[in-house]
Amino acid sequence: MRNLCLVGLFILLSVLAIFAQKERDKGVEFYNKGDYESSIKYLSLVESVNKKDGDFWYLLGMAYFKVSQFDLSRLALEKAVKLKPQNSEFRTNLAFANFKANRLKQAEKDANEAIKLDSKKADAFYIRGLVFLRKEKFDNAIADAEQSLALDKSKVSYYQLKTDAILYKFGQERDKGKELIGMLEPLRKSVEILEACAVNCISSSDLTNNKDKLEVVKTFYEYFLSQLSSGDESNITELSLLSKPSANYTDSARRSQIQGTITLAVFFSADGNTKKFLVLRPLSYGLTEQAVAAAQKIKFIPQKRGGKPISVVKLVQYAFKLY
Repeated sequence: MRNLCLVGLFILLSVLAIFAQKERDKGVEFYNKGDYESSIKYLSLVESVNKKDGDFWYLLGMAYFKVSQFDLSRLALEKAVKLKPQNSEFRTNLAFANFKANRLKQAEKDANEAIKLDSKKADAFYIRGLVFLRKEKFDNAIADAEQSLALDKSKVSYYQLKTDAILYKFGQERDKGKELIGMLEPLRKSVEILEACAVNCISSSDLTNNKDKLEVVKTFYEYFLSQLSSGDESNITELSLLSKPSANYTDSARRSQIQGTITLAVFFSADGNTKKFLVLRPLSYGLTEQAVAAAQKIKFIPQKRGGKPISVVKLVQYAFKLY
């Protein structure tokens, strides 16, 4: 009888093991297909039998990351790192999850650990650069972007980190009184960086975004370059705002108690449209995107010289304050 019980138990455990492996395999299959919700569904069913498997927790953490559930992502990735502390890839993505969850101190710490494990981990420098960008340590962000690019010149995000840091640094200097024409040199550098990406970066949807950003930056650069020899500024009728819609506060920003002021450089076109924008002072959790969306709806009478409409760049700010 005892032997029969043991045999029955063995069969049951074997069946459970087979079931767990099938569910895990389904989770992997759905992840590879890009169906991250289904991947989470199947992987979550077998958490209890994979407690000591770092690769399992890493996959689950990345699935959560892909659907923007960053707190759940970091918790799973923390387990992966605990089980495989020498894995620089695990540590790097844990840093990214912490960054996305706005846990900047921990994100910086994890990125530093990833760099210690692998000093040629370009993504780790990039993520630490994002942390520095959020902390407004712009020179540090530029340095980490340059280190990422020294290791890998093919990723659009590395170039865009560097240009963002350069432009945000100008925004910070502008707040301290620097003239708007001082934007010319940061714009020149940004054009140079984005043109390098056009040559070196791997073709992807991100490369299309780089092309669009390059076009915008060039527009602003050419505008400020023209201001150096614009000649007679008499007989100017200043631009007149007719309406400036408010920007919406995102729920995630409210929950995270994000507040502050976004500064945009806006290209007020002679044809009466606000078509192009550069972010000089951003905020996280979707607020910058809301500010740009609001700026696109601005109604205005174009600036004129001698009665003729002309394009002009002005700074526009959107304040977000919790009451």
